[in-house]
Amino acid sequence: MSRASDAIQKIANDLLGDAGDPVVATLRPYMMQWEGKRTDKAGIHRPYKDIAGVETIGYGITDPKVIDHYRKTGMSELQAQVHLNNRLNKDKTYLSNTYPNFNKLSPYQQAALTSFHYNIGKGAFAKSTLRKRLDEGKFDQIPSEMSRWKYSNKQVVPGLVNRRNAEIGLWNRPTEPETPTLPTKNERN
Repeated sequence: MSRASDAIQKIANDLLGDAGDPVVATLRPYMMQWEGKRTDKAGIHRPYKDIAGVETIGYGITDPKVIDHYRKTGMSELQAQVHLNNRLNKDKTYLSNTYPNFNKLSPYQQAALTSFHYNIGKGAFAKSTLRKRLDEGKFDQIPSEMSRWKYSNKQVVPGLVNRRNAEIGLWNRPTEPETPTLPTKNERN
């Protein structure tokens, strides 16, 4: 990273922080890696078509009003991160208000599900078997349901496989650091 991008990142972190939400704080750096982006030589985000052919800007922002607003001028890195942060907060709030079992999940599980929802969208999420498993409280089945969402245009996309694996890793991450246990007397011999 250049000194300029380090400075922009520091400003973004100072401005955005986590707004008291550990899920968004955990998720934002991951999302900046997972979401595609297109920037010009000056680092300005420009609209582009994602792998599914959806017009996008910044870190996966597909809202036509946002894209039209930045179509001519482009979007700065700070603006892209602000939009990302706003969308993550919006998606997490939606999940929390719409699916009561979401609130029973660990912060890492909420982060994984928020990322998944951000990626596939509200409509696809609502129709998904994963959503049914969430409603049923069958949390142990959610990682296998996540792993099924790796296709675009009926083709397996390596980037989606990687993203799903990262989301599953977040899902399975312990809430508290694991305490090492000493081997028992029988295990030492």
